[in-house]
This record gives sequence, C-alpha cells and structure tokens, in this order.
Amino acid sequence: PVAFGWLNNWNYANEIPVTAWKGAMSLPRTLSVKKINNEWILIQKPVEKINGERKMIYKEFKLALKNVTRLPVTSQQCEIDAAMSISKDTTAGLRIAAGNGNYLEIGYDTKKKILYIDRSKTANRSFNKNFEKMNRYEVPYTFTGPLKLRVFFDKSIAEVFINGGERVFTAQLFPGEKDNGIEFFNNDGYGSLVHCYVYELKS
Repeated sequence: PVAFGWLNNWNYANEIPVTAWKGAMSLPRTLSVKKINNEWILIQKPVEKINGERKMIYKEFKLALKNVTRLPVTSQQCEIDAAMSISKDTTAGLRIAAGNGNYLEIGYDTKKKILYIDRSKTANRSFNKNFEKMNRYEVPYTFTGPLKLRVFFDKSIAEVFINGGERVFTAQLFPGEKDNGIEFFNNDGYGSLVHCYVYELKS
C-alpha cells in the first residue's frame, strides 16, 4: 500500500505564514512491516519513482565530525542521504535551514537512546502560540551500525526517514530566505560521516 499524509496541524493551520495555500500533502510512501526484536514495526519509505526527480549537487565520504561541520552547499529544496558513525555518550545529527542562528535539528541522543526532531531554533515561530509550544518530538530507538538519514527539505516542509523508514518524522518550518545551510553536529564526542549525498529536487 501507498499512503499520503496532510502536512499541517489544525492547532495552527489557518495562521501559518504562507499564501495562498495552507498546507500540502506528503511524499507518497510505500508501507510495509518488519519484525525487530519481536516487535512488528511499520516501515515507511518514499516511493521509488521520486529517485528520478533529483540531481546530485554534492557528495562526501569518510569525513571526521566534531562540534559543527557545515557542508559547502546550500539549499532549501533538496534531498539529503547520509550515514553517520556516532560515538558513545554524545548527541549528534543533522541541521537544515541553518543560518542567522536558526536551524531545524534532527538528532540522536546516545545516552537516552532517543531520536528527536526539534524546530525550536527555526525562524518565524511567533505567529501562533500552539506552533511555538509544539517544537520537539522524541521517540525511543535502539539500533546498531551507522545512523542512516534520508531527509527531504522543501522550503516549509521536512520529511525525515531513519534507517530505511524504521522511524519517520515530518515537520513544518518557515525559514528566512538565507536560512539555507546544511550542517552536521556532534556534541561531546567524535564521529564520522560515512557518506553524504545532497540532491537538488525538481519542482
């Protein structure tokens, strides 16, 4: 089966700072189930046809990561396919829409064993009190090997698929025009970027 989701929230839908539309549909996602540690997990993956709607603009392999590493490419309309090797006792991940002190953060806390997405540092959040309150979402997660991220960023929407769709996040954000940096972070530890591909998405 293939599913679509509505990318908005009735708690603030009518007040989001965009015109002349309010919300959009998600990428089409192929659904399946997978048994992990005696638990059936819903797997969501973008349909394969999406792979034809992109052009590679950056690639990197085996890059050491410490603190914040910004990529030499900028975009607010891209797909990021990356794998990170993360050390123990740290929090690490990816930031998009980075600039002017703003960013959307997708991370993994190795101490608490939680994945999270956090938009508390993004621009243009004060248009609605409910939007400001709903900044961070977390989910427990344990895995082995590198953390694999596939992120679709389309100006005001981010769709995040972790480790082949075992965990999925979606968030709205409203960055400034110059908030277009892409960076990896690693707090209190060392890690490496196993690989990273950045694709420009077609309209």
